[in-house]
Amino acid sequence: MAQPATNQATAALRVGILCQGQGGQETGMFKALLTSQNTHLKDAAEKVLEGILRQIKPEVFDIYYNEGVDHKVIHNTVNVQPAIAAVTLVWYRALESVVGERIVPDVAGGYSLGDFVATSMLGVLSDEDLLRLTTLRGEVFTPIKPGQFYLVTALTKDTAHVHWLNWGLKGTGYRVSIRNGSRLITFAGPASSRSALEEKLVGMQEDGTVARLIELDGSVYYVPFHHNKELSPYASFFASLLEKYCRRESKARGHNVFLDPQGTFVTNDGKKLDSGTAIMRYLASTHIKNLCNFAATMQIVGRMAETVIGLGELGPQKKSAEREGYIRNFVVVNSEAGLEEAARVYNSALERRSQQAGELAQPSEVLAVKLQPQIVTT
Repeated sequence: MAQPATNQATAALRVGILCQGQGGQETGMFKALLTSQNTHLKDAAEKVLEGILRQIKPEVFDIYYNEGVDHKVIHNTVNVQPAIAAVTLVWYRALESVVGERIVPDVAGGYSLGDFVATSMLGVLSDEDLLRLTTLRGEVFTPIKPGQFYLVTALTKDTAHVHWLNWGLKGTGYRVSIRNGSRLITFAGPASSRSALEEKLVGMQEDGTVARLIELDGSVYYVPFHHNKELSPYASFFASLLEKYCRRESKARGHNVFLDPQGTFVTNDGKKLDSGTAIMRYLASTHIKNLCNFAATMQIVGRMAETVIGLGELGPQKKSAEREGYIRNFVVVNSEAGLEEAARVYNSALERRSQQAGELAQPSEVLAVKLQPQIVTT
């Protein structure tokens, strides 16, 4: 259904931000940013990676700076959480450097971990608070040992049939744990039941329900953070730690570290939040064990903002959003070329906003006639 013209006009004035989740991590990725020939990117990397993350968690800095690090260490959640958050921040701060001003989006959201990162763009968290909290988030899940779960990601006909897919997985111990875009899903369950899942997937591939499996390293098992009852106590534990962190840091700094956002925060289950406290409560408890539906987030952000900048490895999500018509103007920043394109798109959005504001400030011709002084003759 087409949106009303007034909604389209309002959306045209808005800029949205979407942040990647965990994924795309690789050996030497910090070194690549810190040695970039692009001065905007290099400077941002020095400030975020060396200036903040290295001080908070030096071992994480070393893992993603040095090359040849063991594959399991690279993909261990305790390391990935602050690392991906930091890389996303680097791209954002580099973009600000290119355009020459602080960018505060009108609406923002993210995929899984990206929810936390988006709060920094909205002013709810400082960069330092963000990296400390994502480090804490990774550490909370260390009691869950790698190997407990097995993950298989696949392209399907339509993720709208998630309940049907879960019904088809009955008896395997698996379920759809993540929806990422309109067709990309992830099955998660106990490693001990892997053979039962694979038997089900053979049938799903034969009837076309699953178009393609995306192979992961069979020796590495990733821990899903979503829609899993076993994670409830860990979510509560994280919430309690977050509250303690908030109280401690607020007392030390003399003010609440969680500020109210300067834009609208969109959650993965369709909520729109404009309170810093509400956002942090959501991220601390509800979000960690909820199904992460990034397609819904993209739809909401796309309705609220014509221009959307995606930060990180969001190429597949961009294709999905454009194919489904979620977002009209979507640019992804994960390369130097992406930086330049995003700067152009952002400046263009500001120019349109300025032009429309100027038009609204001008009195209409009818109003101008009415406001002309009346000469009364006697």
